[in-house]
Amino acid sequence: MRREAAILDLEERGQKRIRFGNDMEKLEKAVIKHCRFLRVKADKKALRRKAEAKAQLEKEVMELLSCRAPMFWIPLRAHAVWENMSIKLECTVLANPPPEVSSKCLLSPGELLKETDRRQIKCDDREASLTVSCAYKEDEGFYSVRIPTQDGYNEQRAYVFVRDALAETAGAPGSPLNVQCHDVNKNSLILSWVTPSNNGGSPIIGYYIERCEVGTDEWVLCNDKPAKTCRFPVWGLTEGKTYQFRVKAVNRAGVSNPSKASDPVTMIDPNEGKRLMNIPYDDGMRTIIVSKDELEPKIKIPLPPTNVHASEIREDYVVLSWDEPDPRGQEPLSYYVEKVGSDLWQMANLDIPVNSTTFAVFDLDKGKSYRFRVRSVNKYGVSQPSLPSEPISSGERIAPLPPPSQVLAFRDTNTSAVVQWSKPKTGEEPLGYYLYSREVGTEEWQTVNNKPLTCHEFTVPGLRTGKQYVFCVKSVSEGGVSDRSPESEAITVRQAISCPSAPRGFALLNCGKDSMTIGWKPPKHKGGTTILGYFLDQHDVSEIDWHEVNMKPIAQRVYTVTNLSEGHFYEFRGYAMNIVGVGKVSEPSDIFKCEEWTMPEPGPPYDVRCTEVRDTSLMIHWEPPLYTGAGPVTGYYVYACEEGSDTWEQVNKQPLSSTHMKLSDLETGKCYLFRVRAQNKAGIGPPSLPSDPVVVKTRPGTNEIEVGVDEEGFIYLAFEAPEMVDTSEFIWSKDYEGAPNPDRVDIITKDDRQNGDVKLWLEVEKLSPEAELHLIFNGKELSSTPTHKINFDRANGLVELIIQDFGEDDRGTYTAQLKDGKAENQFTLALVGDEFDKLKAEADAKKKDWKRKHGPHFIEQLQWKVTEKCEVLLTCKVTSSMKFLSTVVIRRCDPHFVKKHRCFSYHTQNRLPAHSSQVKSLSTPCFLCLVLSASPLKVQPTAEGIKIYSEVNYYTDAMKPTWYHNEKRLAAGDRLKMGTTLDQIWLHILDPKESDKGKYTLELFDGKEARKLSIDLSGKERAKVVRGLPDVATIMENKTLCLTCIISGDPYPEITWYKNEKVIEFKDRYKMEVKDTIVTITIENVCSDDTGKLSIHVKNKWGSETGRVTVSVYKHGEEPKELPPEVLPPLQKLANESDCRLNK
Repeated sequence: MRREAAILDLEERGQKRIRFGNDMEKLEKAVIKHCRFLRVKADKKALRRKAEAKAQLEKEVMELLSCRAPMFWIPLRAHAVWENMSIKLECTVLANPPPEVSSKCLLSPGELLKETDRRQIKCDDREASLTVSCAYKEDEGFYSVRIPTQDGYNEQRAYVFVRDALAETAGAPGSPLNVQCHDVNKNSLILSWVTPSNNGGSPIIGYYIERCEVGTDEWVLCNDKPAKTCRFPVWGLTEGKTYQFRVKAVNRAGVSNPSKASDPVTMIDPNEGKRLMNIPYDDGMRTIIVSKDELEPKIKIPLPPTNVHASEIREDYVVLSWDEPDPRGQEPLSYYVEKVGSDLWQMANLDIPVNSTTFAVFDLDKGKSYRFRVRSVNKYGVSQPSLPSEPISSGERIAPLPPPSQVLAFRDTNTSAVVQWSKPKTGEEPLGYYLYSREVGTEEWQTVNNKPLTCHEFTVPGLRTGKQYVFCVKSVSEGGVSDRSPESEAITVRQAISCPSAPRGFALLNCGKDSMTIGWKPPKHKGGTTILGYFLDQHDVSEIDWHEVNMKPIAQRVYTVTNLSEGHFYEFRGYAMNIVGVGKVSEPSDIFKCEEWTMPEPGPPYDVRCTEVRDTSLMIHWEPPLYTGAGPVTGYYVYACEEGSDTWEQVNKQPLSSTHMKLSDLETGKCYLFRVRAQNKAGIGPPSLPSDPVVVKTRPGTNEIEVGVDEEGFIYLAFEAPEMVDTSEFIWSKDYEGAPNPDRVDIITKDDRQNGDVKLWLEVEKLSPEAELHLIFNGKELSSTPTHKINFDRANGLVELIIQDFGEDDRGTYTAQLKDGKAENQFTLALVGDEFDKLKAEADAKKKDWKRKHGPHFIEQLQWKVTEKCEVLLTCKVTSSMKFLSTVVIRRCDPHFVKKHRCFSYHTQNRLPAHSSQVKSLSTPCFLCLVLSASPLKVQPTAEGIKIYSEVNYYTDAMKPTWYHNEKRLAAGDRLKMGTTLDQIWLHILDPKESDKGKYTLELFDGKEARKLSIDLSGKERAKVVRGLPDVATIMENKTLCLTCIISGDPYPEITWYKNEKVIEFKDRYKMEVKDTIVTITIENVCSDDTGKLSIHVKNKWGSETGRVTVSVYKHGEEPKELPPEVLPPLQKLANESDCRLNK
């Protein structure tokens, strides 16, 4: 049994070992499997991390390669809205990485716009917008948006115009603006505003002011009579309440719309803050605020105010101000204001106490002086009156400032002009300026801005191309709007001539071992004239410096750059040049490798452009590739892409053999880009650069080519350009492949404006498209020819017959027969007799003038004008292919200098001399101007005698000045000195005597005759000290000194006493007495301080003189001391008698 049990035990143990071994094997396999899984997972993570790192590196490289500086893809544009309408300014910015965009308003420098109830700002990745709801004229001005760059920021701005809303009454003025509150007190304030630019056709006679308590909608009138100026005090307000104010303008027609309400203002005591004290304690860590009212002594009857004065004086009112009594007392104070105009004091505030230290007084009699005083009032009683103010009278009416003296206009763009103006010559600086424009040939002035401009230059937008405009400016001040300035010279709205912008879109068109052919797009802005050529720079990326490629301008937009290093990388940049000069440098091109092209496919086409853009169609043109590859180009494929998309779609399924294509069935208003690829037998080559974006829409005023047959049977094509600028030119081509055969085609370009053609026209109601027209002349039907062009506009009911070379063959009767459905009618015009002769004479005159203007000639002949500054302006207008004004300014009106001037036409190099008689005649106005500038003779007293002189703008010896005394010619001598300066002619009489009285005459020569200026000194006597003062006066202390002298002079002299060269004030011990010609000075209780030099100075318009005396004071019991020689004055020749009386 035991043995069997042992055997069983051994078997069980063996089975257990087997099971354990199997389990261990399974565990080992599981561990190996998990280890393999973990290794694979770790390897995958490592590979993933490595791939992500590589992808991140590639992304950073791509971002660096795709980085572009911020630019305004769609810029802000100017807006013009009516009051109370909303404004939305938008722009699109392209940059990588996306930039931070901030919207900034330039109405006040540096003011960053913030969102308000009326203003919402959105700045997304690419777009920025600003929306202003319910616009006011105060919102008018320049708005700008900025994007940061490496060099600072890029800014783009636009002007927003806010027009006056339609008034309830026709002819009423525009609303005032910029209502502001000043000098806010407990119950009053001063309100100011700016007068509107539009007076409605009649002068503004005043303004009404309305107030509204915040929290209510009730507007209360503040003034019964219209305020005459743009500043007015508002009274009767309640302390602690908050108000808003608005203003309405008034003219004969009615009342304007109200202005924008002012900012809310709370009525508070402006001195409240001054009566609070901060007392620090706890080592300055804390403070206690104590009111001075708590520290004031207890005073029952208050003290009177002090310093009563006028703080503001106007024609309608006077604002009085005063200081609180000191001490003030603890009780609240109010005030009574009293006035006196003659004898009796009257209450000025109608028994209603004033709570603040200011008060406005109205209805003062003009020209009458008043004095004012103020009493303090508290609950205990009324104080004594203050000291009266100085005499106060109502002010003079504040007149508007003068307008600017000169307004200049310059060309800017095809729809704008730059206007500059000067400051007014006199008066204070205006609050701003209103600018007005008028199209030549019309009478109505158009307001340009409704918010005053604070600058002196402005670009006026929205003008019509080719039209002539004049401009004027008005100054804006508290007194209102000034009169109009002188009009500017008429200016034709055309593109201003300036340097062109930079070329763009550089592309590699072909490449050899050591050469590259580069092509580029023209500048977006040509500067208003033809591009004369381009300059290129090259840069080897392994070097630092750029190098010039060409010294002479390149006429075409394709150029082969030679002498390059094979295998090197290059980039290029360019400049465009026109008649003005060289424009800005372009951005560098992409980097190109100098490596010879050997690919079998052709290179890229270039110069892809769009023409004949209409609502649903356009024409695409391009140039063939310069590199043709393994064989000639067999066709082209055109690709289109909507702006903002990256998807290019192929337009044509079959290759095109020509270098142009017409696209139809396009969506109106959409913006597209196009590019082209060339094909040969080896395949399709790389694409061209994309074209410029083009919007599929017909431009307003677009004309089509007219086809017809003339009287001789020739086919003619006619096209009339709606707008012509200086650079406009007609280029005719056949099948878009070049100019037609000159042997079979004549091309004539004419300016039909004011060239003497006669237009007969008839206007009827709108006609249907099936309407018929028959024009009959002397019984024969007319057809449209180049010499007799017929225009029939059925949609507008307009019939026109334009006759060129109007002559005798056109005399007769013209009949227009119209048929529209069943309706028929005819109209007849007879051009015979005097009516025909008058029309022919007018046409001939215009035709002659038109022919004269085609070629170098004077539009205006040489002419001169003398200015107030005695400058001579020589001007003439010259024209050939373009007009210009030549001006010579001669500031020193020297006839010898004038004779040298001629006018030259710089663009034709033809000398255009003025007639010699015109030039010689300038000497006369020069002299005449200089002589007429001489002022009337004036007299100036001097220490030596009398000086007689005349002021001139500029002195020249040709004036030949001659002096006469009582018709006797004077010569220079010991007592007579004559001379001139650059602006003065003078005669100096030394030590005048009785014989020098009489009539003095200055004779000046003006080139033809003598002109005389005279002054009479008869009966006139210069001021003198005749006799009386001693040389020295000695006196004991505490005595009284009297000095008497006799003076003379006609008119009676002014008398001034001096002590040690300082003016004596006669008060206390010093007194002066004047009896006729006797003058006495008395010094009471003399002391040692009175020792020194005493002098009397007498002066009138004919001269002056000084008498001197030395005063010596000695003490009681001492002997008089002898004065040192340097103290003693020189002996006076005119002192013959002394009168010194000593009074105890």
